[in-house]
Amino acid sequence: MSKKYFSMLILVGLTNLLQACSVAYDLQQDAAIDACKKIVDWNQRTECLNKNKTSFEQYEKQRQDVMNKKTDK
Repeated sequence: MSKKYFSMLILVGLTNLLQACSVAYDLQQDAAIDACKKIVDWNQRTECLNKNKTSFEQYEKQRQDVMNKKTDK
């Protein structure tokens, strides 16, 4: 197996893994939003919905920023 082919397989595998993480994140977020919608108190419901509106891409960027700050210390 050539090095180029192996590298491409690794890249495809990592891409698929990231997509699977994104789907799992979205499913969890949808469940959290459904739970927020059941909250009777308007202020608590709004707070809950705002807390759970971060996209996976935003979450991943925030996570990477935190990880980079930890390695800079």
